[in-house]
Amino acid sequence: MKKTQVKTIAWIVLLTFAAMLQVSQAPLRAAATGPTVAKAEESSFIEQEQEAPLKVAKKKFPWLIVLGAAVVAAAVIYFVVLNKKYTLTVSLGEGISGTPAAGSAQYKKNKTVSYNFSLQSGYQDLIVTLDGAPVAASGSLKMDKDHALAAVSTKVAVVAVNSTPAGAKIYDNGVDSGQVTNHVFTYNAPGTHKYIIRQCGYQDFEQQESAEMGMLKTVSAALVPGIYESFSVPAASCWQPYAASEWTVSGGAYRFVSAVDQFNYSLYKSAFNQSNLSAEVKMKRVIGNPQDDDAVVLIERMEGSKAFGYWFSYQANGSDFWIVRFDGWDMYKGNGKFKVLGNGKPTTLAPGLNQWNMIKIVRAGSNYAFYINKTLVKTVADSTYNPHYLALGVMLGRTSTQMQYDYVKLDFTGTAHPTAAAPATEPAIVKSWPELN
Repeated sequence: MKKTQVKTIAWIVLLTFAAMLQVSQAPLRAAATGPTVAKAEESSFIEQEQEAPLKVAKKKFPWLIVLGAAVVAAAVIYFVVLNKKYTLTVSLGEGISGTPAAGSAQYKKNKTVSYNFSLQSGYQDLIVTLDGAPVAASGSLKMDKDHALAAVSTKVAVVAVNSTPAGAKIYDNGVDSGQVTNHVFTYNAPGTHKYIIRQCGYQDFEQQESAEMGMLKTVSAALVPGIYESFSVPAASCWQPYAASEWTVSGGAYRFVSAVDQFNYSLYKSAFNQSNLSAEVKMKRVIGNPQDDDAVVLIERMEGSKAFGYWFSYQANGSDFWIVRFDGWDMYKGNGKFKVLGNGKPTTLAPGLNQWNMIKIVRAGSNYAFYINKTLVKTVADSTYNPHYLALGVMLGRTSTQMQYDYVKLDFTGTAHPTAAAPATEPAIVKSWPELN
């Protein structure tokens, strides 16, 4: 109850009590007041008469006064003591939801008031105070006096990055964020962010999103099984090279630099089980012997550095392409068993060093089709192995060699054995592969 209301009630009670007292005294005053002068003859007559005994009226108990006092006391106790109220003042900053709502409200003395505040999207750092002291975001307080409850927050830009399945690594503007999906990023300033979501065994997902202050943006990735890696982030985290120091990512490319031994390779470490697929790689030999092979390898298994699977390659000078079955071929030392399944001259190849070329292998069961720069050059059939891995292979013959890979893609959707036949002019299979220095 406000002080002005208490004062008003007090004055009303006081005036009521005064009025009741005035009314209760009126009969007594009337009884005590009478005529003071009698006529002479009446006085003389009275003197002659014998004086009569004086009758004294009994005093009545002042019930009305007592009752009024009781009413006054009850009113004071009820309005001042029992019905006392305190004020709760609530102030909420921007971006906060909850109860009680902002404003002032009165509560009876000792009433328990519950509160609960939370942040809206685009805000962080919720701080709740009770009478200036920090408290939890939800709780209760006792109205034993006037209280002030306040909640404030900080406006931020929020981007939620989610994926199915979850647990994928998140790169933010080309930098490993150190976070995995599903994760919520908060920024203290607006800006544009390019997210790359990577899970080994799935194609990379890329999306650019604007972070705006006070708003929640969402990036949702339904990851597709396979491989798609554009090497636009520093770490090729899903690759397992024979020698890690010789395979690096920089300048938007996967790079191989070495002069050691006959062959080298980098194996994508997640296995696949699909028998229908397409594998596509864009690559170039920057430095090295243009007569050596640049390859994509589909592998069933590895025993050390010995591969069991299929090698698809071209020579950078444009002289030949090769499809070779590896029956335990050492992809580092360059020895072991192999069988040539097909070869020919790649007429659509961009020959020479530092020339980008794209090769693609389409598999449908035991059938394989080999494309160079989107042109079919050879089809073969072989059921010896059921490949589960993809690798990048390099022939270098102990010559200083540099390779660059722009992207690698492995897709399991929409693949089918091509109907086009291999070129009719393909030469006879050459049995002498490889020519090692």
